[in-house]
Amino acid sequence: EALRQYMTTKNTNVSLSGIKRWFGPIWSVVSGALILLPGLIATFLILRAFFRGNTADIDFAIGLLIIFVPTLLLRLPGYRPAPRRHIRKWRMLLLIVPIVAIFPLSIVVLIFGTIDMASYVFHLIYGTGGTPWGDLMPYILTGATFWAVFVATIYRIQPWLERIPYATTLLGAAIIALNPLVNELAMGRAMVLVSPQESLVDRFADPVLLPETATPNIVIVYVEGLERTYAEAPFGQAYAPMAQLAEQAVSFTDVSQMTATGWSLAGTTATQCGTPLLLGGATRIQDIDTDARILPGVTCLSDIATAKGYDIWYLSGTELLGESESYYGYGNFFKTHGGAQIIDRAGLADILGTDIPEDEAQGWGFRDQTVLESALAKFRQLHAAQEPFVLNVATMDTHGPQAFMSPACRTNGCPMSSDNLLDAVTCSSTLVADFVSEIRALDPAGGYRNDVKSAHLAHLTHLNDTLERFDRRNTVMFLDETRAGEIVDAPGTMVDVFPTLLDWLDWLDPDVPDAGLGVSLFADKPSLRAELGEDDLNERLKLDVELGRHIWRQE
Repeated sequence: EALRQYMTTKNTNVSLSGIKRWFGPIWSVVSGALILLPGLIATFLILRAFFRGNTADIDFAIGLLIIFVPTLLLRLPGYRPAPRRHIRKWRMLLLIVPIVAIFPLSIVVLIFGTIDMASYVFHLIYGTGGTPWGDLMPYILTGATFWAVFVATIYRIQPWLERIPYATTLLGAAIIALNPLVNELAMGRAMVLVSPQESLVDRFADPVLLPETATPNIVIVYVEGLERTYAEAPFGQAYAPMAQLAEQAVSFTDVSQMTATGWSLAGTTATQCGTPLLLGGATRIQDIDTDARILPGVTCLSDIATAKGYDIWYLSGTELLGESESYYGYGNFFKTHGGAQIIDRAGLADILGTDIPEDEAQGWGFRDQTVLESALAKFRQLHAAQEPFVLNVATMDTHGPQAFMSPACRTNGCPMSSDNLLDAVTCSSTLVADFVSEIRALDPAGGYRNDVKSAHLAHLTHLNDTLERFDRRNTVMFLDETRAGEIVDAPGTMVDVFPTLLDWLDWLDPDVPDAGLGVSLFADKPSLRAELGEDDLNERLKLDVELGRHIWRQE
């Protein structure tokens, strides 16, 4: 009996030893793979955003954490506590520094799906005060989660990486190479050295104005991201009010977006100065600060109008004035060009003469209905004063990615915000069309000129895939009963809107239809886009340091 028990125990030990011998390596592979998995997922999501434009929201971050946290219970196969752990911590700095540099860009790409480097650098200099950080916090937390999981994974597998010479250094170098700012500056410099291109600076022209001209009042409405592409069939009747408004106007159907004009102030400078907001290279960027004048060497609409005795106004529901007296560069721009009086979120209640509920200020500012009602009240004041004026009005509810609706559009218990941007497009289109109709009724004699346009194409939203099926074009229309229903299909960009507007006002010498980089779309002369092609024009602008320096020259 004793012998039998001995043999049974021996066989059991042999069996357990065999199981451990076979299962041990398998578990090592499995546990190692589980430890690597969260880092690989984080890397995939980051690279997908940068290279494919596929964004990720807080749900992705939560899912990643659900996968990552249980792996903290696992030990790295072959791990042995080592006295060199402090060396590993210092080595991690080779990753932390480039990650800190790329982190803000990661947030931008998670929100917009792409990086407009001109916009990024511009706002890096002039600041982003007034941004609704609460609305952006989910994206910030998402980006922070991705990078934190990546760093934690790399730290945990350091014993493996130590077997590869300079592994951490190479990873840090890869992150630096991934950084779009570094990449664009390096590639741009390389292209200039390897394949220099002729600057477009010789094409930049100051407008030649007629000596005696009329001075009609001017109302310019910038409808945030409400591009003409929304008129296409997949978007239903969302754009219908704007299409009906176009029947009373001369409309421009082929105005695209060029480099360095893809955000609100850049759309303003393009359409009022004829130039993209190029910064003029790294040397020039170092000389710019938050108090710097914007495009001081360029003649803009407000310069011309001020010289003619106009009062210039800019009205927006977004916070544009603060401690710096200029958020997003608007104060700097108008101080440089004509000294417009800016009425932002804080000033709308004074115009309306009533308090505005704070819950009407979600997102980037007050709802478009509040902005347009304030603009209508301001129009009445300015019209009664019988002095020439330019009133710029900017809406914001169609900014995205979330859609906001004004009270007039919230019938049957509809919420203020939704995930379907077409709700905001429909609402804002209707409100803008009604606003134009009301100011036209206040001045039936037509003693003013009304210009309605999108400042730029729509930012990334859930509608982006559908928009990209078409040739995306900006909304640009000049309300004009004498030319009602006229279509101008000449190819151009937003910089061509500036000389076209001057031409329409009868201020521009018809024999010289140029202003800035633009050409009047009423003229026979081809625009830069028609001459060079859209892709070639955009690539040349990215590398045109000389042009950037020219438009920022001091007078």
